[in-house]
Amino acid sequence: MRKSVLVILLCLIIILTLGCLSNTSSKKIDTEEGVAATSKVEVQTLEKFINPIDLISVQDAEKLIGEPMMEAEITQNDAVGQISAFYESVDSDSDRFLQISITQQATLPKGSDSTPETLYKSIKAAMDETVDVELNDIGDDCFTGIPGLHILSNGCYITIGAGNTSSDITWIILNEAGTLAIENLDKIK
Repeated sequence: MRKSVLVILLCLIIILTLGCLSNTSSKKIDTEEGVAATSKVEVQTLEKFINPIDLISVQDAEKLIGEPMMEAEITQNDAVGQISAFYESVDSDSDRFLQISITQQATLPKGSDSTPETLYKSIKAAMDETVDVELNDIGDDCFTGIPGLHILSNGCYITIGAGNTSSDITWIILNEAGTLAIENLDKIK
């Protein structure tokens, strides 16, 4: 019994020591809609955190796609501070979805030389192929390519995907989704 208590204490000391030595901290991010995501990125600025569901809600996704959608699955790419919301159709036979991602200064890793603008510009420069479609004036700058729509606005880099980009209906959805996302971003900022 005594030996197991010592082992448990030793494990706790090791865990606490490693936690103190770590360069990142865990932060729970709550939104007004009650969705939470876990972040292992130290916030670099005091800028307001914007969740992708603040830009396009599940209700918005349902209107854009034209069918019932599940609540967003939230994921994060810590290396570039990108947070994504993936809405998929309630109908398991449907291939319709909407994904919106946002990179903002507040979620970039501490000490990173990157900004949302430099990431946007490097992705734009690296795209070998973009799709020629007519877009509304969306954001400060906008281009198309994999996964769909890339937008720079208000210091944020946003990407939106909605399926097969060789489909005209997908481009209509992307155009409407981009316009809506920027309208909502302007209200937040």
